[in-house]
Amino acid sequence: MVSIERQRGLGLVEVLLALLVLGIGMLALGRLTALALREIEIGRARAVAVQLAREKLEDLRSFAQLEAGPAGIFGFDEIGSSDGGAETELGNLQLPAGGLEIDGLKFTREWTIRPFYLCDAETAATEEACIPGRRADLLWITMTLSWIDLSGAAGSVIVEAAIAAFEPALSSQALLRPSPVLAP
Repeated sequence: MVSIERQRGLGLVEVLLALLVLGIGMLALGRLTALALREIEIGRARAVAVQLAREKLEDLRSFAQLEAGPAGIFGFDEIGSSDGGAETELGNLQLPAGGLEIDGLKFTREWTIRPFYLCDAETAATEEACIPGRRADLLWITMTLSWIDLSGAAGSVIVEAAIAAFEPALSSQALLRPSPVLAP
């Protein structure tokens, strides 16, 4: 049996040193948690921005005819930089460019278009080289969504897509045509 005189407990210095090490570990864990929450917020803002961009691109693809239509009927020729899309009966855009707020995040949606023209092989593919006044065969859309998050930091996402000029009423006929047979 060990005598009481030989038993030793932890000294005050060891206890304080253990608390210091534990405190530093807790501070590091708190900082790591704050960084993880910040990254989650950035990821959420990006996901919302991409969804808003895709939503507007689908809206731009929803034209009912090639020519510009009356109020409430959206035509391909109405697509412009930060303009165009499905309309209300009064002719207002359902998904306009500009600012919107979702869950405290302030987003700005803008887009630019770049027209492409399909010409013969000898002709440069510009509007002037093709038939003057002709509508573009394809519009290249660059959708930019910028935002300010809850901490005041800015972010942005750019999504690009193409929209072809085709008559929507005739699109189902492409599915009904027989496949071409290639001769050996």
